[in-house]
Amino acid sequence: MVARTRRRRGSLFLLGYGTARPPPDFVRGSTAVSFNRVNTVKDSGSVRRATTAAAAAVAVFSLACIVVVLVLYGQGITPWPPLLAVGLYGLPAAFLLILVLVGLSWAERRRS
Repeated sequence: MVARTRRRRGSLFLLGYGTARPPPDFVRGSTAVSFNRVNTVKDSGSVRRATTAAAAAVAVFSLACIVVVLVLYGQGITPWPPLLAVGLYGLPAAFLLILVLVGLSWAERRRS
């Protein structure tokens, strides 16, 4: 197994010590893994985690609003209209966030 070393492309250029040159494999166009692909950091995990948390929070809050609306109607009290709106539009919004998660997962599988 070949150990990958992390190269800092252009760090000397930023300090003013000359021009930045890409690694030799990248210049020759060989079959080696390209420079950009090796050193990229997968940040889709944080996006997926945030989207999952948002979808769960919206769904739980919306279900809680629906329960409150049902309890208020059971007592004969007219619920506050924004409470009805959150219950009505929260679950579809959570469903759309879940679809976004499916799309992110699909895109990550296509990349790998």
